[in-house]
Amino acid sequence: MDNNKVNEATARILLSTKRKSRQYSLYEIASDILFLKNELDGINNVSNLIGITTGMLNQFLSVLKLPTKILELIKQRKIESVSIAHTLSKFNDKDAIQLAHLVLKEGLTSQELRIILPFRRKNLNEPINNIVKRVLDSKNIKVSVIRISESNLKCKSSELEERVIKLIGKENLLAIVSSNSNIDLKITAGGEKIIREAAKGQQLSFQDFINKIIN
Repeated sequence: MDNNKVNEATARILLSTKRKSRQYSLYEIASDILFLKNELDGINNVSNLIGITTGMLNQFLSVLKLPTKILELIKQRKIESVSIAHTLSKFNDKDAIQLAHLVLKEGLTSQELRIILPFRRKNLNEPINNIVKRVLDSKNIKVSVIRISESNLKCKSSELEERVIKLIGKENLLAIVSSNSNIDLKITAGGEKIIREAAKGQQLSFQDFINKIIN
């Protein structure tokens, strides 16, 4: 192991992840993390050395999976958000490139990309620009979020989606997003009203009615 190179890579990562402004691009940081991962026999050892979680380190490493056109934007520091880069890496190359340009031209955020992702996975034949438009249009709609712990979900996610659509209608279900061991049902205010009325009709509290749906 080349200790000098390890120390240099460690210093560069710390300079770019422990401060508000990064001295190096996401590509350079990801390359240093990959180097340390290989030198130190695994991402866990890198995490222990520099005090950054393996989850965050893997987000940086996902930058290296992006297509060349996006990597060039990252090298030029036109894309600086690791959250945006990480989410783009979950799309196919064609979609990712189109979305990256929308990030630059329209200011598409990482949160919007995370909402777009499940829509894309369920609508593989629809042009990505149409899906983006639907998501952006929904920003003007009052959104209610029902958070469910994945450990409490007794049915499959696909079955949950079917149940929610049957109850409130497809137009009122904006997205189902899974993150951090939770599932967020993003529905319109009208959808929430329907659920509350259904719960009232069965003489159940809102939460008890949700528990019934997920079992």
